[in-house]
Amino acid sequence: MAALSPTQITNISNGVSYASRDSIKDILFDNKSVLSNDEWLNIKNKYIVDTINRIWQDNQPGGKIVSKYLGDYIAISSVLHCKDAWDYFSCAISAVLEGNIYNAIHFAYYAELRATMSFLASEGIGVFNGINYYVDSTGKCKRFTGNIATHKFVWPALNEWSKLVANRNTLLDIVTVHGYSINSWLQGAEMLVGSPLTTTLAAEWLSRWSLDLQVLSDDHSVRNIVSYNPLDIKKILRYSGNTKKELQFIIAKWNLSEPSASEKFRDLDYRLLREALHKFYQDKYPTTTAGRPTMRKFISDIFVRIGAPSNATLETFLSSSAKHNNIVLTEILKPAINSGQIINPFSIIARSFMLLRISSASVQDLLNYAGYDKSLLEFWWKDILKKKAIWDISTPPASMTELWDDVAISINNLSSTLAPGAAAINPLILKQSNAEDTITLKQFQRAHLWAIGI
Repeated sequence: MAALSPTQITNISNGVSYASRDSIKDILFDNKSVLSNDEWLNIKNKYIVDTINRIWQDNQPGGKIVSKYLGDYIAISSVLHCKDAWDYFSCAISAVLEGNIYNAIHFAYYAELRATMSFLASEGIGVFNGINYYVDSTGKCKRFTGNIATHKFVWPALNEWSKLVANRNTLLDIVTVHGYSINSWLQGAEMLVGSPLTTTLAAEWLSRWSLDLQVLSDDHSVRNIVSYNPLDIKKILRYSGNTKKELQFIIAKWNLSEPSASEKFRDLDYRLLREALHKFYQDKYPTTTAGRPTMRKFISDIFVRIGAPSNATLETFLSSSAKHNNIVLTEILKPAINSGQIINPFSIIARSFMLLRISSASVQDLLNYAGYDKSLLEFWWKDILKKKAIWDISTPPASMTELWDDVAISINNLSSTLAPGAAAINPLILKQSNAEDTITLKQFQRAHLWAIGI
């Protein structure tokens, strides 16, 4: 993907700096009544159908963008792009289980792209294939200077967004553990240990959580190869299939996604908080520091400082070693392809997973603010459960976290297949022996529904 010119980057940066998350929240709140008609947008909104073409027409001489309608569209797209991204991700997992790694990469890249479009929309940035807009603090839609197509615009827009210090804290505000945002936990640590480090931490995460511009551009390059080249004519890329490793990788993602009463992705969110607090501890208390508290004391003091209810299990977890031992988290910054043309599908899929976590947390924050609860969105989530064959909607789940139960059963059923010394497997054997379980493991739309908090 050819690099944009300095002028193009400056134009993107200028627009991003004026985009307003608060305006998106207000738009969603003001449009809450529309959902009572089982619709996401007012049916009079001219951009519902043939969106890109109508925006283009309204930018021609004599035309005029209807700012109210376009702002509504951008706000709602933050929710629906996220849903579509989870659909692409589920297709990627399905392709892995069927032994089609190239399709898995294709779908995982589009999961990355749509998750990022969701996140940008939640920040007031609408991507319309060259004629791109942002919603400013007054709720007005303003056009980005220049015409930059979607694939070239999205990653630089995200990169420019991440450079703004105020935005970095957004990620720390939208992920919660034990009822408190990660930012609240870090503020509790700061009050105890001194100078602020949250901005530095957020900047590191924005890079390591797959938001590094170069990494995502490389994913796009690999996606181009698998999407447009006839790979079986010439072995452009090589990959040695390993069904057992692939299945372990998928289950590792599910384990990171397991919900609890207060955390949407309990294991992942615990790990992120633990990493953050250990970084604070090491930076503020080098090993030679006199009176250096134990890690357990450091953690327990933060609980007291922020007023968090006591939780022995969480305190023990946060006090323990912060090393990652989950394959998903170790694959995030690995290259998608090496110099020997060996492809690594796990890295792209891991990056798409992290972008989905971020976009889902952002959508949850928006929906909570606007008061879009499970009852109000029933027309939407019931349709998802029915179409994806996830649940019998005649007796809908009391909570979306119940969707985890089937996943837990399937993971348990596959434990003997993955046990050390178990016989080798391939996609056909897996389908013959665990057909129902593999169907469940493909349905990451389940995680989407509990992730956004409905």
